[in-house]
Amino acid sequence: MITSQENESTSEELEAGALKGAIGKLSIQGVFLVNSQSKISEGFSPADFKADEYTSQGFTRRLKIGVDESGLDYGFNVAVGLRMVRKDDSEKAKGSETDDFTCMEIRSQFLAVYKATDFLTDQEQEAFHRSNVLYHVWPYWREFVQQMGWRMGAPFMSVPMLKSLPKLT
Repeated sequence: MITSQENESTSEELEAGALKGAIGKLSIQGVFLVNSQSKISEGFSPADFKADEYTSQGFTRRLKIGVDESGLDYGFNVAVGLRMVRKDDSEKAKGSETDDFTCMEIRSQFLAVYKATDFLTDQEQEAFHRSNVLYHVWPYWREFVQQMGWRMGAPFMSVPMLKSLPKLT
């Protein structure tokens, strides 16, 4: 009888093997900004910002995977976002897609393009998208937030360095 822990272990091993296969076949060609949105809520002034009253919340999400006709050029789309909310509203705002709690926000979608030496299986594509693409996108995201933050009058908005790679959902 296979336990759920053994089943989970086997699944992780398959994921690791698929990821290793994809990494061995792909080389990064570029990271491109596909779209973005920034906004400051009415009634919020970045000039009056007090760090002890606000907190930031971020998200990362996998979007679609594209493959060209040759089957050797791959594009992986990732959505990222950062918003400032009042600390009082932090718990209510978590997981909420509404703007009710947002003081200011920056959202972007990036396309990471790779050249492959061989075709990727569906499992390799998924594993790479889930576990590795954000590694290449993150520096572009950090720079974008810094630029937009300054332009919005909010130089306090920043994205930390990526210390451990979260798996994208």
